[in-house]
Amino acid sequence: MSPRGIVGYHIGIAPDSKGWLFWIPSKNSIVKSASAKIDESTFYKKGDISSIQALNVFDDSMIREIESQDKIISSLQSNCDISNMIPTNYKEAFKSNNFDDWKAAINDESARMNDEKVFKIPERYKAQLVARGFRQIQGINFEETFAPTPTFNALRLLFSTAVLMKWEIKTFDVKVAFLHSFIDKPVYMWPPHGLQVPKHHLLKLEKALYGTKQAARCWWLHLKQIFQKIGFVANKEDPSTYSFESNEGKALL
Repeated sequence: MSPRGIVGYHIGIAPDSKGWLFWIPSKNSIVKSASAKIDESTFYKKGDISSIQALNVFDDSMIREIESQDKIISSLQSNCDISNMIPTNYKEAFKSNNFDDWKAAINDESARMNDEKVFKIPERYKAQLVARGFRQIQGINFEETFAPTPTFNALRLLFSTAVLMKWEIKTFDVKVAFLHSFIDKPVYMWPPHGLQVPKHHLLKLEKALYGTKQAARCWWLHLKQIFQKIGFVANKEDPSTYSFESNEGKALL
């Protein structure tokens, strides 16, 4: 029986049909085929084909076909299932269908690190400057202190609406929140121990420092101003909740 196969070199993907492109040295031509057995242990080496042969084989139309492979490969990559790909970081592993296996591997590696005492976790020391607000005098150092917080019913309504409308729920945290807002009354304080200031000098607060009577209210007014500036409207019944509506959609806060 005559051989049913022929040896060729895989050079790309057929752009106009299902299959691959192969260069057949014995025929000095390129063919398309959807049926092939590829030997991945052997690679085409530079020098196996002369430049004269290359010019004869790759005419202008074929060069255009080969150049189009990048677009085809890019399209295939965008549609491929990444669940079986090897992740390069924790975020990719977390999205993988095999996350439980990767998590077990991470735990094993972490255990070995601990056994070998590769590193230690030093204690992080924290400090916070707090004013002695109990010494403030109403009418001199502060006026109002009221700052609304969302009621339980308001929170239930927000989450129920999000679930009903299938909206995405996000949370955020503002670090040193009070310190973003300006204080509404002049407040002076003695410098705390450890803070170097000129002798016989005091500290005059510019921002709503923790511990001052009006700190929470100043922060609420500051936050309210920001929300209103970007289009959010405060709820009349519960001023701590806001709503936003535009052509792009709605949001509750």
